[in-house]
Amino acid sequence: MINSRSSSSSRKRPDASREWYLVKTYDPLLVPGLFQTDDYARAVIRAHNPDWDREEIERKVELRLQRTRLLDDTSGPKIWAIIGEAALRTSVGSADTMVRQLLHLLAMADHPRATVQVLPFSAGAHAGMEGCFAVLEYADLEDSTVAYMDRPAGSSWVEKPNEVDRVSLVFNHIQAAASPVDESAETIRKILSEMGDDRADVAQVEPERQRQR
Repeated sequence: MINSRSSSSSRKRPDASREWYLVKTYDPLLVPGLFQTDDYARAVIRAHNPDWDREEIERKVELRLQRTRLLDDTSGPKIWAIIGEAALRTSVGSADTMVRQLLHLLAMADHPRATVQVLPFSAGAHAGMEGCFAVLEYADLEDSTVAYMDRPAGSSWVEKPNEVDRVSLVFNHIQAAASPVDESAETIRKILSEMGDDRADVAQVEPERQRQR
């Protein structure tokens, strides 16, 4: 969900991403941008910006894919993603696009610096119903945690400690309501099976970005 919109903050964003120690992201309706495949990202960006031409869309896709490579960098941040079940069941792009995206998500869930949890429909009412956000922890800054809120009217950074604490608490409540990591992976496999794809049964799922190189 972290995008390239500008911020009014004087601190560099999000170009300072390599300074992040931990990125905790929650999205109820979409696979987080850091885990998106090219076709999924393209379909999302096109839907959000119906007036953009092909060149603008491709430029934004490339920016988003650059951020997905954070996990390729051994000095990059750890990523903890909580994803609403609706995001996994909403058709974005073609059926093949969704299959590839879910397979890639499974591969990312196996990454040593990534944690993926699914917030199931059965969780009912929960703390994250107002929308997506991220909490970013810096390893080498005095004010070491900030939050990023993404809303239809625009995105914003939250830096006041009491407000950041509030956003962090919301994430903790969502984390508690989400399925454990193993159950979350099983949920993704179940959805893939319902889509008629059995590749999730393979012990190691190849990360999508390896096929993009």
